[in-house]
Amino acid sequence: MESAILKSFPSANFGLAPMEGVSDLPFRLWMSLTSAPSFAGTPFLRVTPTYPKARIPRAFAPELDELRDVTSYSLTPQLMASSPADFLRVAERVLEHSPFVDLNCGCPSPNAVGSMAGSSLLKNPQTFADFVEHISRELGPGRLSVKMRTGFESHKEFRDLLQAIEGLPLHHVTIHGRTRAQRYDGLSRWQMIAEASRSLPYPVIPSGDITSASSVIDAGPYLDRIDSLIIARGALRNPWLFNELRSQSLQTVTAEVLVGSLAVLGSLYILSLRHEDLLFAAAKEGIFTNSCGTNGEAWRSVFERLQGFLGTSQAWETLELPHFVMGRVKMIWNYLRSSLPDPFFAPQILRSRSFETLACGIQEAAKTCTSHNATLKHQEHLDWIYTSKKKPPRESDPLFH
Repeated sequence: MESAILKSFPSANFGLAPMEGVSDLPFRLWMSLTSAPSFAGTPFLRVTPTYPKARIPRAFAPELDELRDVTSYSLTPQLMASSPADFLRVAERVLEHSPFVDLNCGCPSPNAVGSMAGSSLLKNPQTFADFVEHISRELGPGRLSVKMRTGFESHKEFRDLLQAIEGLPLHHVTIHGRTRAQRYDGLSRWQMIAEASRSLPYPVIPSGDITSASSVIDAGPYLDRIDSLIIARGALRNPWLFNELRSQSLQTVTAEVLVGSLAVLGSLYILSLRHEDLLFAAAKEGIFTNSCGTNGEAWRSVFERLQGFLGTSQAWETLELPHFVMGRVKMIWNYLRSSLPDPFFAPQILRSRSFETLACGIQEAAKTCTSHNATLKHQEHLDWIYTSKKKPPRESDPLFH
């Protein structure tokens, strides 16, 4: 059976997954410029009995309120809590501007699990059921969504977890096809996600291992009840992936696009950290309503407009970035380089201490490409670098079968 998501491939609902420490406001705005996901998720807002108090942080989800009409994507606000009461206290404020709010039951980090939040809620199906049912009952039908994994220790837990929530009136459930024990290793279990989409009475959104248009096509047999999916590391490794998915063709970029897009990313983080009001003002001017894609001139135009808000006229090739911002840019480059031809993977480029050196390295690498155009393509042999263990897979490892 042909899947709904493949039948309408160019208009399918592909979203940017929530990623702790990554998918913050500057990054979401940047992704809207690179390849414009249909929707995006916030990193979880960790809710405790004392935080947040009077006001939700301004930069958490402004696309729901202050920036509602000036971004190209819809937003899913996500909260993490150790108790339903804490979640509800903050969710009620979020729901003033959003039709639903997402509960994080998938984060595998020791901090989350140690405080009985995130994926720790999956340890016991009854605890999971009680937690979600309490929140759903208080918020009302369709006001809560859940992001979860296929189990805590084992995939064998999955059916019990599904049964725990199948009778609840949720907005949707997002399923990362790995257990907490796997973290980001092994393969996402799409067959189990398909099982959930056929048994649950509300939409299921898959997550895991979408790295190219061909990976969606390969997942086709499991997508007959799916019309949306989210992408995390795949979008980090290829920020133009959403364009590839819509066009069903590989994207090519020049050094100008690579350097310019990273310069824009750096500028967004400077504005966010030092001049938040100016970042919001830039958004309200409509800078982020249209994607730049692979158009170098469009990236240059956005960069120059952002420099105007910063009150400078730097050239992007010699852009000066604070240490923290340079670290953010290099983090994205570390992922992005894995989808580019081998010369871009040179370690000396990643070791650059200044943006000028990084830009020069990218420009030199581009000279080795035909017409100086680099094709973005998922390279499976590098997948292990971006796993939790960061070790090459062995044939004897059952997670890789």
